[in-house]
Amino acid sequence: MNRPPILLLLLLLSAPLQAKVSDYTPTDVYAEAEWLQQQVLLLRKINQVTTPYPLRKRVPGKAPRHVLQKGLEVLEKLNRLRQIDRLGAITIPPFPARQITPNEVYVLMVRLGGEAALILQEKEQNLQQKKKKMEEERTPSDVYRLLHEISDALNPVIGVRGVTPPEVYALSERVLDNVRFLRTSQNRHDPVEAPQQREGQLSNHALQSAVRFDHDLAELQYNLWIEPMQVLPAARRKISPTDVYDRLLNTLAELQRTKYRLGLERNFDSPLLDLQRTPDDVVYNMELAQRLLPDLRGNERLQFASQTLHKRPEHVYAVVSHALVELNQYQQQRGIVALPEAVGLIELLEPRHVYFKALDVMEQLSQMREQHNMGRLALPDFPQRAITPDQVYDLAIRLDVELELLYRKGGMEEFQSYTSELGHAQRVIGELTTSRTPSEVYQRWGELGSLIRLLSGRSAKAADINRRLRLLQAELELISAARGVQLPSEDCCSVGVEQGSHLQMVEKAVRAGKQLYRLHHHVGLLDSRLHSYASAVQKGRQWVMDELGILLVNSRSIKQHLGIAQLAEVDAEVVISADATALKEDNRKRMRQINALLQRLLGEGESVVSVQTSEPQP
Repeated sequence: MNRPPILLLLLLLSAPLQAKVSDYTPTDVYAEAEWLQQQVLLLRKINQVTTPYPLRKRVPGKAPRHVLQKGLEVLEKLNRLRQIDRLGAITIPPFPARQITPNEVYVLMVRLGGEAALILQEKEQNLQQKKKKMEEERTPSDVYRLLHEISDALNPVIGVRGVTPPEVYALSERVLDNVRFLRTSQNRHDPVEAPQQREGQLSNHALQSAVRFDHDLAELQYNLWIEPMQVLPAARRKISPTDVYDRLLNTLAELQRTKYRLGLERNFDSPLLDLQRTPDDVVYNMELAQRLLPDLRGNERLQFASQTLHKRPEHVYAVVSHALVELNQYQQQRGIVALPEAVGLIELLEPRHVYFKALDVMEQLSQMREQHNMGRLALPDFPQRAITPDQVYDLAIRLDVELELLYRKGGMEEFQSYTSELGHAQRVIGELTTSRTPSEVYQRWGELGSLIRLLSGRSAKAADINRRLRLLQAELELISAARGVQLPSEDCCSVGVEQGSHLQMVEKAVRAGKQLYRLHHHVGLLDSRLHSYASAVQKGRQWVMDELGILLVNSRSIKQHLGIAQLAEVDAEVVISADATALKEDNRKRMRQINALLQRLLGEGESVVSVQTSEPQP
């Protein structure tokens, strides 16, 4: 009888079951949109809105890119509400230069919910999110309908009746800018005859001109061998500016998709609102855009690989470097000559570590905004899925623009964000030719965070370390529960606690890093690498914070690999001791508990982890 090789049999028996967390679906996005809807309903109640909640019909044929564009419209309205409530302006991200999936839409939807929650908190209202299982599958068209209703429902909250003709005109200008860019990208510089300036046009005429443009754009997409956009006829009813605006939002999303197909990326600043504009001007813009749109038939088009639009570490490094240069100038203008804490290079890091560090820096910036009475930022949770440089780049762009808002608050108008028109013209092409590693990008983020801490007068506290230790413990306990590993007893970590030191805390953190590295291989993550420090660095509290952050990311990688979708929760009601000595003792005890728990996960049993030392505490 044929028997399998013994080595193969052992591998099959010992290999852990993998159930990696799947990508988000339109149903997941819809659930987040429903949560946003509940918050908007509460905002309407607080603002004593008595008009009926607006309802919209489901329009077929919507794709994630259309939903994302609609979500950006809702974000703009929440931004206006923040400014009305004097919470400070926030950034509106550019449309990503890549294929849009439900993952990108989900991230935006979570941010929308976070922004609404912050506004409610300032009004001393707190709506608890209740996750409910969706009973039926949802499509992008369902999500789009719900977002359209939410957008309409926000109008009376921000004091408007709906979209105005000048706003429609501003959006048509963005469409026209993109069409001009498409034309020049194909080296088409020949002039076209300008359309006739019509008079007495109404919203239905503007909508018809948008429909005619969409038909030509669909033909262009067909020539590019991509599925043409679905062009629905204009509704046979009274047309409002909102209808035209909604149509142009979809047109803009399709133009972004067309640019992606051609391997092109370019963002345009939104024009200032011109209150004198009417539907006459919208019709003129759309007819001009129709004449300027190249047909791109045959082999005449100039096209580049779409893959080149995906961001690399070099792109993230360039954006963060741009932000760092301007923040240094901001420091000089404020007359601060003190130097930020030096940041060493940590080798063998990956994009997921960079993303976590970026979130950390964004949190520090949020605290700095509060000092300037600009309100907090709604920040995303760490994703339960693989992190790419694209996601880190999106966060870097957001930070750069948030800093620009901070500069403007201080009356410094000369600073320009990386993605602005002027910032685009000032970019140095050579900065993208030097290869960068995730470790170098992480260090750059660290330098930016160090400067923000200096300018805000903040530094890592024992309470910050305690929160991160609690979160790391919670993550490891989820892994233990999934693998049927019993938690270590409290007695294992209670010996000699009062005699510990900061140095021993550092050593236990280093040990935990090595244990997690072994645990990665133990569960089948064989590509994992143990990070190391390229040079000697000062191992103070910020070092401990950074090291715990890396451990937290590595523990979440294990969760993702094992298909553990549950999020670790730390009781927000726990009062962290104000007594410095007690807090340091609790931190050291938790670090020992983490070491003991990792030891159990590695199947090495339980041992007493104690430290006998009389070194002074920092």
